[in-house]
Amino acid sequence: MWVGIDGVDCCVILQTGVDATINNNQVSYSAWYEWFPDPSHTFDSIDFAAGDDVTLATTAHSTTNVTVMIENKTKNQNVTHEVSSSHALCQKDAEWIVEDYSSGGDTVKFDDFGTVTFTGAQATTGSGTVRADGATIYGIKDQSGKVLTQSSVSNGNVVIKHT
Repeated sequence: MWVGIDGVDCCVILQTGVDATINNNQVSYSAWYEWFPDPSHTFDSIDFAAGDDVTLATTAHSTTNVTVMIENKTKNQNVTHEVSSSHALCQKDAEWIVEDYSSGGDTVKFDDFGTVTFTGAQATTGSGTVRADGATIYGIKDQSGKVLTQSSVSNGNVVIKHT
């Protein structure tokens, strides 16, 4: 689960989020940020559990200087990191994403995550704040073409359900 800037039409993307991994029926979580094409970095000083109320934010101060922030409101923990890169952002779109990811070159199994809601999803630009309402929605399909998610945007909330 992550939020980000760019990624649709730009070869550079800034993202920050939380991974949930199941290993031997045990769920573990890790917080991270990535300014692709650079590698991702983890935050070790924040913990999560299923159902926690988490805030994710990426703030571009320029095309090459940003702040990433993750707050676990349930546990009253947060991490903030100032990041700079030589890979300039295009600043064309904002994203609220649930997806599978790769580890060791292999895509991890996309497990039934239930429902993830990004509440109050918005992007702020020099011309004002834009809510996610009316956003383009992309679904997740497995290798056979079976649809794995159902997504919607309403009243500023992005809701992604595993089907």
